[in-house]
Amino acid sequence: MQFHRCWLMALLIALVNRVTGLENVEAYEGENVILPCIYSKRPLKDVTIFWRFYDDKNVYSFSGGKDLEDEDSQFKKRTRLFPSEHENGNFSLLLTNVKASDKGEYSCFYPDDNFVQKVELKVNGGPHPVTTMLPQGNNTAAMGYENFTLLVAIFNFISIILKCL
Repeated sequence: MQFHRCWLMALLIALVNRVTGLENVEAYEGENVILPCIYSKRPLKDVTIFWRFYDDKNVYSFSGGKDLEDEDSQFKKRTRLFPSEHENGNFSLLLTNVKASDKGEYSCFYPDDNFVQKVELKVNGGPHPVTTMLPQGNNTAAMGYENFTLLVAIFNFISIILKCL
């Protein structure tokens, strides 16, 4: 019985990690930025996706293969999805000409499965600094955010299972 409770606890922690994860994205004023939203379940046909800003402003709505064009005036003519990526579960949003007022929390909502992905956008003013590319290869510093959060979830899962044994 204790072993079953441990599995249930590990599953619950894995689900909480997935739902409550907050992706952090940074941009400079005047730049374009992609706010990520990846839904991993398949198949996807005639999907409805809503992007919201602080859950009260409509950023973008997509349903049945069409843009609904009901954006809040703050986002009018500055947003788009990537329709060719929808079948892969990619509903990431392109936000163009980033403004200081765009700073804050965004939500990507797929109502058919109650899927929500939250993104926090930080907007920096001034000129964009010069960036240095990291070397290619097995450089753990270059590991992406998704890989890192997956490793953390796996580590948490394994540590709970080991405590139960």
